[in-house]
Amino acid sequence: MEIKKEYGYILLIAVLLYLHQQLFLVIPVIKNRQSTGISAPTIYPRDSEISKLQLSNEQVDQYLRAQRAHQNNVELTSVFMPLFLIVGLFEPTQAAIGGVIVLLFRVLGGIGYLHGKRMIGAGFHLGELYILYLACKIGFKFISNSDKTINEMTGGNMNMFSDLSVDHTKFYNGTDLVDSL
Repeated sequence: MEIKKEYGYILLIAVLLYLHQQLFLVIPVIKNRQSTGISAPTIYPRDSEISKLQLSNEQVDQYLRAQRAHQNNVELTSVFMPLFLIVGLFEPTQAAIGGVIVLLFRVLGGIGYLHGKRMIGAGFHLGELYILYLACKIGFKFISNSDKTINEMTGGNMNMFSDLSVDHTKFYNGTDLVDSL
């Protein structure tokens, strides 16, 4: 299987999805934890903790919106990202389109969650469903071509890394690994 150069789009979108998750959505949680005194590992504080910290309803609501925006994205990303990366190997341009749709609406959804308007990001499902459609299409292609090998169906070498050869002696002698590829 040959990896198409367009797979670079998949990797860039994956990095942006990662940064959205690990920076954009984490920062509001950290800020709200600091301002409320709700410490990790507490995700959702109990009434007794809210009373002990003497938090107002507004403080609790703001913290919960930030935490829920982050948690909701964790729930999606954990199942979406692997499928997105795999589908991108076969249909990189089409998968990138689906990934951009998911990314844009997840950003809008994160902002919406923080401001009490979480439905703003619901459009991410369009990209998600498109990735699922592509995965099904690829799966059915494999099944319907059961008399062919994956190599024949993909038009390439099954071992996508077969063209990479590393001279380990150069690597161990201090030569940069990338230079030896």
